[in-house]
Amino acid sequence: MNVAQFYTELFEQTLGLDVLGLESQFPALIELVETKTLREFSNYIHAEYKMYLDLTDRANIIPKVHQTLGVEYYLHDEVLDKYNLPIMDIININYNNVADVDPYDPDSSSYYSSVIASRNNLTLEALLMGALYTENRTISDFALPWKREHRLIGDRILWLRNYAFGGTVELECKIPWPNLISIPPEYYSVFMDLAKLDCKIYLWNQLKYLENIVTPVGNMDLKVSDWENADRERDDYLKELRTKSFPDRVLDKYFRLV
Repeated sequence: MNVAQFYTELFEQTLGLDVLGLESQFPALIELVETKTLREFSNYIHAEYKMYLDLTDRANIIPKVHQTLGVEYYLHDEVLDKYNLPIMDIININYNNVADVDPYDPDSSSYYSSVIASRNNLTLEALLMGALYTENRTISDFALPWKREHRLIGDRILWLRNYAFGGTVELECKIPWPNLISIPPEYYSVFMDLAKLDCKIYLWNQLKYLENIVTPVGNMDLKVSDWENADRERDDYLKELRTKSFPDRVLDKYFRLV
């Protein structure tokens, strides 16, 4: 996102603050957008981030005083530490070591590699045996009690159960957007609408007690009437955003570092 273009459109072309002579409010509004608005936006449309955890590194394991099920790992990442970003949720966990996974398991990282390698050798017998293998695999997975489990405890502690203590896993995480630059252009209008409502709420609470301001060109009333209901409009907008899907805006949820 072009930050300079965003603020110009928000403050001057949408709210008309330059006409009202409110340029002095720009720094406070910028801080408001980059804290409150960005945090609220991330709760509804999150960023996705991939990080890796070495299960063999004992430094990542949190020592346990008492024997309990599962193992707790502390998640270290330089990018998350740099921007002070919490982990909101873990979407998926996959083994990153191709040699340590089952090439016949669709959830593993080497499954599609094996399919692509053998696609020219498909026969009727292979398809029938594949269907039978999938059926038996499903029955076995439901029968065996040792399922892989994971749970995020806090924002940096990951609890794993029935995972091997060897290899590296890839974590797909939900995190907030670190800044306005990282937000993809697909979400520009959605973020603009939320920022506009937040600015209206702030300006109404700041200026509603000021009446008939004397200026060289005449008296000015800064109580803009349509700002009074911005708080209720924001609640309605968030309710609408919670139920809205973005089929044309899911192209890029991974932020890029510039």
